[in-house]
Amino acid sequence: MPKELDITMVKTLSGAEPPTYPAGFDVAWDFEGERAHLMISRGDSMAASGFGEIHADVLVLDNVETTRRFARTGLGTFVATSLESWGFRCGARRGQLTASDQGQLLYRRLGWSEAH
Repeated sequence: MPKELDITMVKTLSGAEPPTYPAGFDVAWDFEGERAHLMISRGDSMAASGFGEIHADVLVLDNVETTRRFARTGLGTFVATSLESWGFRCGARRGQLTASDQGQLLYRRLGWSEAH
């Protein structure tokens, strides 16, 4: 089996409205300085989460994950776009992340492209 290749991806942030919270899930934010952690859960089960950190005018997304049980439910999209919206409101105008093979499909659909 070939080794998974991570790539750096970038995006110009647009300031789009944050998405509507997903029905049936609890949404929690934790902020520390220029860093945000977004967590989505249902009952005692973590469903998805991700981090965003602002460096000058760049939002860096990190560890955007959906647990296997909640895969393909749109929660990864919700986490990524919510963090993008937060970053824009905090002054970021560009985004950067490192995406796995699997994550690249999601990010390309959300307007991210490979950095050159």
